[in-house]
Amino acid sequence: MKNIIVQVCIKGKKVGDIEHSSMHSYTEELYNTCCKDAQEYAEKIGCEYHKMTESEYSEDWMPTYQRFALWKESYGDYDNIVYMDADYAPNKFTMPDIFSVMESSRHTFFAVPDNRYDPKSGEMKKTKRKIYDKCNLHDDYKYFNAGIVCMKREFINETKDIVDDYVLRSKSWELFDQDALNTLIHDKYFNYGTLSKEWNGVFSVDEPNFAIHYAGMTKQKFTVEKHRKLQEKKLLSDQIWHKFDPRVDKVEAPSLEGFI
Repeated sequence: MKNIIVQVCIKGKKVGDIEHSSMHSYTEELYNTCCKDAQEYAEKIGCEYHKMTESEYSEDWMPTYQRFALWKESYGDYDNIVYMDADYAPNKFTMPDIFSVMESSRHTFFAVPDNRYDPKSGEMKKTKRKIYDKCNLHDDYKYFNAGIVCMKREFINETKDIVDDYVLRSKSWELFDQDALNTLIHDKYFNYGTLSKEWNGVFSVDEPNFAIHYAGMTKQKFTVEKHRKLQEKKLLSDQIWHKFDPRVDKVEAPSLEGFI
């Protein structure tokens, strides 16, 4: 199997009436640190890594939309592709091999459901309700955060002829590329491989899990020192092994050999 992890690290710019930097919140130190962590994680699990520093999908779209270049022929040799936001930092010592998780499941697309967008929770704000209404999502659909998404070749091949249509439609949606991906999954599959929140720390960066996702935070307050302390906290916490079931299907916990 040929596997790759891809991150987009491009400074936003103004194109037309949209200030891309305001949508992408580029912070150089944060992005470089997260990309370094992702590259080290990729080296540990034995896959390729690519840091996208120039537009590969289209310069007319904000940086986060460049993820849709993964449907292009230039990535056609890869059996499995994992996309991570540039503010997403995996912990190489605690995060299991994501590609092993993918191989153990019948699903072809994987992501972490974002319960903040559950219309049945009773806590959904009006702005979040708009997402379901604009994208025409069924209330039973599990809306996911797109900070990490995992795709098998089968999924990419099945959606390559329709993905651009969802990209174009998402211009008027609330969360742009994330809405595009969710609506595509909703319309074509409805269900997908759900990873636990341990794979995406967007919900809380203060709890131990396999990665930190700095989405929704004040990125300008990021420091490398604080980030390293959070990563160390995950390693030292036995909650990782005993409290959570991080997998689609249970497998052995990752080895910490060479670190402790």
